[in-house]
Amino acid sequence: MSTIQSSSNIQICLHVVSGFFFIAGIITPLRVSAKLRKDKVITIQNPDGEVKVAISAVEEYVRKVAKTIPDIISMKSVIGYNRKGININARVTISAGTNIPEITERIQFEVKNKIQGMLGIDEKINIFMQVNKVVGDVPSVTSHQDIPHLSKRQTIPYREM
Repeated sequence: MSTIQSSSNIQICLHVVSGFFFIAGIITPLRVSAKLRKDKVITIQNPDGEVKVAISAVEEYVRKVAKTIPDIISMKSVIGYNRKGININARVTISAGTNIPEITERIQFEVKNKIQGMLGIDEKINIFMQVNKVVGDVPSVTSHQDIPHLSKRQTIPYREM
């Protein structure tokens, strides 16, 4: 009887230890990647010296700029920086009924101008957009007169045979 109890105690201990290693195996890479992202900076040369701007600060600024644009619910970006310029990969949530080409073009224009103004650089900024979600109700149309292409349509008169 004691061997059965000791083997179940051993099994419980093994489960607890394996659970600990499983959780540690998930948390450790996440912490390391957060640390690496935190350390990345964009270096700007000024006449008075070197200025370093954290990429996380630029990502937060991009999010705030996007929130000022109507019909943008949220935006999350990941920024990469190399000799060729700045690459911004953005995931956007927009309101239903929004014209996607117009709103993404506006986001790209606003973000590009604000980033160049904030950092004081003329380097190329590439913004890649992905619309992840469309939120809210679609605006309803009450009559054909509200839709331009339907109100101009000619009707064919009905003939009886």
